[in-house]
Amino acid sequence: MNTRHTIFLDIDGTILEHVENPLNESPTALEGAADKVWKWHCMGFQIILVTGRPESMRSLTEKDLSSTGFVYDDLLMGIGQGHRILVNDIEDGLDKAHAINVDRNVGVGNVNITLD
Repeated sequence: MNTRHTIFLDIDGTILEHVENPLNESPTALEGAADKVWKWHCMGFQIILVTGRPESMRSLTEKDLSSTGFVYDDLLMGIGQGHRILVNDIEDGLDKAHAINVDRNVGVGNVNITLD
């Protein structure tokens, strides 16, 4: 890849099992998620994890991610649990933003990213 592409990736219900209270329950990695994120990392994608968890849960979140084997470049906390909208420009006629939605707790193990 000549240009480093970025993946913004939700945590709870997308790569880690969604639990009602992460303070009292240790989430597990969803099937194939850690391997898929590692593959994307090796392909040169920048991995930015996003979560609605508050900043006060950063150390717990980092521990959860480390114990389940996730690699990432940055972690954005407290972004809210509402809709997430990415606005980007079109360059040389190519859309520069894409969205993939997965069912909660199914994970990204079967997600394939192709860029035209």
